Amino acid sequence: MKSACEQRYGSDSVWRDPGRFLTEFIRDLRNSHELAWQLFLRNLKSRYRQSITGYIWAFFPPLAWTGLFVILRLHNSSEPQAQYAYIAHVMVGVVFWQVFIEAVQTPMRTFSEARSMLAKLKFPREALIAAGLLDVGLQFLIRLPLLFVGWMLFPEATAHGWWIMPGLLLGVLTVGTCLGIILLPLSLLYQDVAPAVALAGGFWLLLTPVAHAPAATGLLSTITQWNPAAILVETARASWLGAPMLHVNGFIIISLGSLVIGLAAWLAARIAFPHLIARLGS
Repeated sequence: MKSACEQRYGSDSVWRDPGRFLTEFIRDLRNSHELAWQLFLRNLKSRYRQSITGYIWAFFPPLAWTGLFVILRLHNSSEPQAQYAYIAHVMVGVVFWQVFIEAVQTPMRTFSEARSMLAKLKFPREALIAAGLLDVGLQFLIRLPLLFVGWMLFPEATAHGWWIMPGLLLGVLTVGTCLGIILLPLSLLYQDVAPAVALAGGFWLLLTPVAHAPAATGLLSTITQWNPAAILVETARASWLGAPMLHVNGFIIISLGSLVIGLAAWLAARIAFPHLIARLGS
């Protein structure tokens, strides 16, 4: 005899009645916003309840990376204008990189924190993803002053591209979240997946032109061309600083393609959840 959860989300329900499966998915997606907000508030309170520095920690990753790159680079230039331009280039790039990598890690983190809930309660799983994205959005808002500092330091900065920033930010969140959803089932089975992704993120940052100009030739140039994070970060940074946006078409293709792949991965994850949750409870 199958449990109610298996009857609702199991693979048999998909093949016997695909229409019902999709209807339930749309209903859960629509009904998840209230629970997502409650989960977001609960996680926010628990995160900063025992923290002395509170929201200051949100500034630490971009400032630390910016400081490291600036220390390694600025000794090559003695012109103040060039130094300010480089600081702005790195600071803005790192902020958008943080949005991307945190969106990648969010599905794995939220589901890992809710392991006990997954095994005991039936609720729209989409609420966990939405709560995590609300947290990523809050972190971005806290770091927004860093973007304005970078904009003021950049000698040729303009505000002409700010009007499309919400769309670009949504694209960065979409690509990162979809990648995290693809890795989600594996992270539920093996707890070392999330730390491995965090470690790989450091190497990925170094391969992304966040602190350096894209290579024109060679292996690094090929890697950059096939690196979706490079296109996302470069386009968002160029929009914020008013520089020419050279990869708009690639940005749109990557965002829409990731949305389709991520949606398919999420539907597959919903089918697999009963089996994954059974493994968690065993």
